[in-house]
Order: sequence, then structure tokens, then C-alpha cells
Amino acid sequence: AEIPRTLQTHRMAAVKELTTEQREKLEIVRAEIPIDAYSEPAMTTDASLLRYLRAEEWHVQKAVHRLRDTFRWREEQRPHEIAREEVADVLALGSLYRNGVDRQGRPIIYVKPAVRNPHTAERRIQTMIWTLEEAINSMGEGVEKMCWILDFSSRARSPDGRQVAQGVLTVLQNHYPERLGIAFLLNAPWWMSALFTVISPFIETATKRKIHWVNGKQADLFVALSTEIDPSQLECAYGGTLEVPPEFCSVKKPSS
Repeated sequence: AEIPRTLQTHRMAAVKELTTEQREKLEIVRAEIPIDAYSEPAMTTDASLLRYLRAEEWHVQKAVHRLRDTFRWREEQRPHEIAREEVADVLALGSLYRNGVDRQGRPIIYVKPAVRNPHTAERRIQTMIWTLEEAINSMGEGVEKMCWILDFSSRARSPDGRQVAQGVLTVLQNHYPERLGIAFLLNAPWWMSALFTVISPFIETATKRKIHWVNGKQADLFVALSTEIDPSQLECAYGGTLEVPPEFCSVKKPSS
């Protein structure tokens, strides 16, 4: 199958900095997962295969197994076919959306668990998956990761928040490896720390290093966030100058 030119360019860039041993491992995975192994061309580029190899610390068979698991999951769940209209009512609440990019050009995803969300955990996880796919499609050339801001500043939360958090983490870990650039957890409640402690043994070490816990008021949050995000790309609620998109105006500002 023919690969689009933009994906071909991305493939060449992804391979350029590899060591000889890494190139050899990539070729072994490529023999197992040919270009036309799956209906979505973006899933079988070298850049995609390399994300799975890195996630599995260059263990070839583990990477191949994980790729095939993701292929099966995508065939069953069809995340790339979720239409915005299917999740529009959840998006309209302003509890989850993409807005701006960080200093490395990575799309920023905002998660505001305190915003009242009457939808089921399944609908909210589906909306998160749509947001992931939409963020990936928005990435410029050479960008593969995302920046996450999870704001728990308001202590209000939905009763199934832990279920949603665990479901999202599972999907991210299993089917979107090496997509997390950095995550800021702002004023996280005790249960989030407890959940993280429980699932920590199952989270890759590299992923854990990308998670930053930040506590404080607006000024404190700005100091931490502005190290990775230019103020022009950071929302006003956190000391930046970027406005919240009109369709998400229900989001409230943390206390200053």
C-alpha cells in the first residue's frame, strides 16, 4: 500500500537518529508488521513502530505483541471513526478539550474533573479517546507527544471519577504509547495520589517521570506551567493570555 508523502517524511525523520542496533530491531519489527499490515497507514509508519519499541524498552517481541493488540483494539473500537457529533454534548461541558501548544509545539489537553459531568464513565472515556485522536491529527511535522493539564483546583468531583481516570490511563498506556510528553496534575486530591500509588507498578518508569504534581494558587501554578508553556499559549486562569474557546466557557478560574 502507498504511504502518503507526509508520513514518508516522518518515517525518514524518525529513523535518522537511531543507533545501528536500534535500526536492526526496527527492521525485525517491520518484517513482522509490514506497511500494509493495517488499514490505517499512520499506524504502520516507522515513527509508530518506534513508539512501541521505545515503550517496551526495545524488546522486539513485546513491541510486536503490543502493536497487534492495538490493531485489534482499533478494529473493535474504531476510535478514528468517532465523529465530533457523537461526543459534542460531553465536550460542551468544558471538562475536556484541546487548547494551544506548549514550547515544543505539543498540543495541550485540558482536563477539568471538577466540572459537573452527568454522562456515564463510558461516554467520558469515549470523549477522551476522540480528543486524543483529534490532538494527534493536529500535530505538526516532527511532533508526536502531548502536554496534559489536569486541574483539580475545585474539590468537587464526580462519583465515578476514579473509574474514569483508571479507564483513561489504561487506554493511554496500552494503545497510545509514547504519546505523553508531560502532564501537570494541579491540586490533585488525596484519592488521585492513592490511585496513582496503586497503579504505579503497572506504569512505565518513563511515563512516571513525565508526571508533575503541582499544588498552590494561580501564581504557583503559573510558575510551574510556564516552564513548559509560553504565556501566550497558556489559559488566563493560570496566568497566561490564551482565552478558553467559547464553546468551553463553563470552565471556572482557580482562586488567585
